[in-house]
Amino acid sequence: MSHSFFLDSSFTGASVRELPPPPWQPGIPNDFRFVYDVLTYALPLVKAEHLYFVFTKEAYYLPEYGRHVVPILLLEERCKVPVYSRHVRATIRNMQSKPYLGFRPHWPMGKLEAVLSFEYARDCYTHAMSRWALTRAHYKWPAEVREKPATIHIPLGYHSQVELSIVPMIERGTDLFFAGEIKHPVPPASYKNWVSTSKFVAREKLWDTLITLKAKGTWNIDLGANETLSYSD
Repeated sequence: MSHSFFLDSSFTGASVRELPPPPWQPGIPNDFRFVYDVLTYALPLVKAEHLYFVFTKEAYYLPEYGRHVVPILLLEERCKVPVYSRHVRATIRNMQSKPYLGFRPHWPMGKLEAVLSFEYARDCYTHAMSRWALTRAHYKWPAEVREKPATIHIPLGYHSQVELSIVPMIERGTDLFFAGEIKHPVPPASYKNWVSTSKFVAREKLWDTLITLKAKGTWNIDLGANETLSYSD
């Protein structure tokens, strides 16, 4: 394989480092495991040679540009258009590129709908600003390599899943379990302390519903060590 792979962490102050080629192996961040699986199957179909695949979370700049560069934009949740899109061969991303509301408009709205509306307005703003920046190339960047951005979408994927044998439903002792994060600490100055997020609100409602169902005793529900917590307002 003639391609090279890099991790761009320059936005955190770290330097760019080269990564081993696919397939995934220990030592490569787990976040890249699914993407590495995708590349393992896709690269044999790629006719171009000597491409630089750059893993990044930055939508506004890259450490290098050109026809040989293919940024892999991961976990970009604000629907930004990569500003460098015209200065690279193509961009691979694993999250949506256009804002979406997330519910059918109705009135009156609850807390979740209000937060989703706020996030939609926020994402529309960041999307519009990045599209505006796309038309104004940085003076230090090389000439454009394409007229219109080329974007390849892949699923979000998963990682760190333990391979388990499949147990028939009738033999399973637990009807439902929850494994995941409900709410994590945010900086005091963050707007999330005042507005919250759709993730927090939705999972708080889910958690309170599970607590209610478990109390009824109809289902065998495993909520882990925090099952006594309540996230009701």
